[in-house]
Amino acid sequence: MNLSFHQQIFVRTANESFDDFNYDDLRVIIKERRFQHAIFFASETLHSELHQRDFVYDDLPEKVRTSLKKYYNRLCFRATPFGLFASTGIISWGKNHGASVQTLSRSAYIYPDFPLLLNIYRDEATRVHDLQTYLANNTIYRVSNGYRYISFIKDINGNRFQLNSLERNSFLSKILIYGREERTKQQLVQYCVDQGVDSNEAAYFIKQAIDGNLFYQGLVPRHVGEPYFLKLFTLLDRSGMSDSQRMEIIDLFSRPYKQGNIPLMKILEIGRNFRPRHPLNKFYVNSTATFNNCLPEEYQAKIMEGLMCLDRLSSNDQPPALKKFKKDFLARFDKQVVSLANALDPELGIGYADLAAKISDNILLEDLHHEPVYQEGNPTFGPLHQLLVKKLQQAQPYESITLNDNDLDMLPLPNSLFPPSFSVLFQLKGEFVVMEKVGGVSGAALPARFAVFNKDLEAYTNEIVSQEQKINDQVVFAEVSAMIDGKAANVVTRNKTYEHEISILLAPSVESHRNIGLDDLYISVVDDKIILRSRKLNKVIIPRFSSAFNYNRHDLSIFRFLCDLQYQSVKSDFSFSFLKLFPGLSFYPRLVYKFCIISRATWVIGHSELNLIFYSPEPEIACKQLWSQINLATRFTISDQDNEIFFDQKWVGATALFISMIKNKTSLTLKEAILPESTMIKDMNGRSLANEMVACIINRDNVYSPVPAPPTGYPKRIGRGHIPGDEWLYYKLYGAPVTLTKIIEKPLYDLIRKLSRSELLNQWFFIRYYDPMPHLRIRIRLDRKHLGRAIPIFNAIFNKLYQSGALSLIQLDTYSPELERYGIDHYPMVENIFQSSSRCAMKFARHYRNGRIDNFSLGTVLLMVHHILLILSPDLPQRQKITHGIVCRFSEEFIDKPHRVLLNQKFRKCKGLISDALEGAGETKLLNKLEFGLLLNQIRSLNVSLSGESSQMRLSLFTDIIHMHLNRLFMEEQRRQEFVIYYLLEKYYTMMLSRNKS
Repeated sequence: MNLSFHQQIFVRTANESFDDFNYDDLRVIIKERRFQHAIFFASETLHSELHQRDFVYDDLPEKVRTSLKKYYNRLCFRATPFGLFASTGIISWGKNHGASVQTLSRSAYIYPDFPLLLNIYRDEATRVHDLQTYLANNTIYRVSNGYRYISFIKDINGNRFQLNSLERNSFLSKILIYGREERTKQQLVQYCVDQGVDSNEAAYFIKQAIDGNLFYQGLVPRHVGEPYFLKLFTLLDRSGMSDSQRMEIIDLFSRPYKQGNIPLMKILEIGRNFRPRHPLNKFYVNSTATFNNCLPEEYQAKIMEGLMCLDRLSSNDQPPALKKFKKDFLARFDKQVVSLANALDPELGIGYADLAAKISDNILLEDLHHEPVYQEGNPTFGPLHQLLVKKLQQAQPYESITLNDNDLDMLPLPNSLFPPSFSVLFQLKGEFVVMEKVGGVSGAALPARFAVFNKDLEAYTNEIVSQEQKINDQVVFAEVSAMIDGKAANVVTRNKTYEHEISILLAPSVESHRNIGLDDLYISVVDDKIILRSRKLNKVIIPRFSSAFNYNRHDLSIFRFLCDLQYQSVKSDFSFSFLKLFPGLSFYPRLVYKFCIISRATWVIGHSELNLIFYSPEPEIACKQLWSQINLATRFTISDQDNEIFFDQKWVGATALFISMIKNKTSLTLKEAILPESTMIKDMNGRSLANEMVACIINRDNVYSPVPAPPTGYPKRIGRGHIPGDEWLYYKLYGAPVTLTKIIEKPLYDLIRKLSRSELLNQWFFIRYYDPMPHLRIRIRLDRKHLGRAIPIFNAIFNKLYQSGALSLIQLDTYSPELERYGIDHYPMVENIFQSSSRCAMKFARHYRNGRIDNFSLGTVLLMVHHILLILSPDLPQRQKITHGIVCRFSEEFIDKPHRVLLNQKFRKCKGLISDALEGAGETKLLNKLEFGLLLNQIRSLNVSLSGESSQMRLSLFTDIIHMHLNRLFMEEQRRQEFVIYYLLEKYYTMMLSRNKS
């Protein structure tokens, strides 16, 4: 693990000091312009109430005073960015020895509200069709008989996505290619005319294409890069706005303002006169700050210790929808390389996260969508639970719990793959570091939206991304950007940091050659990982969504998939939660490790306790009694939706405010507030500011290992499927495993002999399968001219088995060759190997009666696998290394400490048998009897043909062949038995290496 800190720190501070905080000060604060401006941009309704009463605090209704107290509380105690209530900036790590970090300046930036801009765009765009440029919809993808694309529509039902279909023809293909670059409407019409289309028909077609979202305006909104309003105002310039008017508006919304000196009346006046239909009266506001001095580097070691502790305490969960998608993809496509859009298509593919209904027009279901719940099973009581239960039992009531290195040694060593960079959000309390939140897949994500207003933050995020890409040069990172409507569009607007972009229904912020279209993306599953690749770049693509926005609220499957995919394989969440581990407790103590506070003390107050306050004749006294009974911290926080309010029990009026916030609640979660008397970061007057610091940790190791390019140079649909009645017949015979083995042993054996003697059979093989019940999959290749003779033979034999009850179900299915798994060039040889393997397995079952594995048959199986591995690698050390790697992969699925002990005991018990089988000559005659020699010769021929392939590809193909052969030999639990075979061989090879050295 090679981790290091970025030299700079992203800082968030409250905009007012908490020193000497007192709600009575609101009588003065309410008169200050900077506070009035902060209230205006947060809530125009509240500002209007204050204005009507001339900002006299004592004239305000109690409800308005309560709202004002919450805002003032936020202004002083919460550093999370929100309008003019908190600021963001940059400081550096350094050799600071106790000196404070002082705020030097603070600036405000005021942008037009994004939903407002969207309405202006939609209205103005329809008026100036001929002046605009257009682009082909960037969600277009090909399907078998046409095109499909997604459109974003606004109707009486609100904003929604819609999936559209078009029939494909050569003209449509040409115009879509032509439209990949920005074109005017006239250019598009002229292109159609040049293709031989009548001018009137061409004009009508282009109008219909634009109205149907097949083409969208070049001024379509974007969330990445230069602020959208700057580009939008170029359109307004063309639609009647003078240069001076346009420049005045651009200047108004581009310049920084000192807080308290915002020309609010001027902004509102110009906004009112901007457009009669669309006045600029809604705003998105941010505050930035600059600081002197630096943060002492000594805290880095403490943060790193806290990180290592959290790595032990946290799990490595992956998005549940992504895990389900991978499982469904393998079941449907196996090792195919598939167009991403086709894979996510709700009809042609497998969709994603059950989102298909959300882009449908089903009026019955339009208001009934809900997020699917993916069952992960109940959390198991493991070593972490045992450790914490012990600590809880040893601790005094309401006492903190302290972990040490010996405690952590009781927990399993994590096998975490850290992302290229990630964030550590922390606070300082004296010599302690409070680990608030650790995780993410890029340290650039949290500050990205604030980099739009701050050149220092822009350079900071760009440098992080540059280092990520330089270290992980085998892949391409690409920003994902999709249409997000409503207020959330403000917070997803962010700086352009990545060189490549995947834009969905938005204008890209990068040049066309760096914009990755959906039709350029292909996916496959390699080594249990979903691989996303750009055909144009021939590179693996790692998506990035550089925003703290909860993308799970979005309804578009392609966007959700790409956002989920960024978390694959890496550990992105180091959260520790007492509540999740032990739900239902009323108190969770503070957890400390060395100089790190891992989690804050937490109280959960139930409905019955809240009722003691609600129904008390003296609620404030009841409130104080409850605080005392539960030993509540003097300083604590309470969350009210998106607001977190700080409380100090010593404040006058604290109980009244608390009671006003808990009305209509059935339960309440309170946390201790860890706020020092004096913070390191000060305002311009030297007073303490509540703050949060976000360190970026860079992973200097390459996270994403190279992935071989997918096979190329073969037709897309070659041999993709053989339906019943084609040259392949594919039967599924369902029954008990023992019965199926008996069928292999006699009826199937007789059937194959009969077909072979009648010269009806070209090729055949079988495998065992569970889907979901055990069955045989029998594939038989015939000349089509013989189908009429062969099918009655099958029916007679299989019907007899069905009528006798031996088979519970018989199905005919489509045979789809696994071309991607074995390779187009090698597949004919592989099918021959499958046939020889099936013949060998059939004779194995007949020789050992039902194929049961005893000491005799075990030796035969070990020898078979040993001979196949000898072809792959005659070198003993290399063979041992290969089997060791395979065992390690199986171990994640099957092995734990008790299981390993049992496996070692089995090897000791079978060691003599293994040596006799692999070193003696007694088994050779039996292998010949089983026709294993023919199988080996075919595998040798295949190995020769693989000489130009990578060692990884050869290993993958050989292990697949062994896997399929063992599948045919073993009657049940094939995968577990395969693991044991590899384990015994690996132990044997290790023993032989030791013997050779001695």
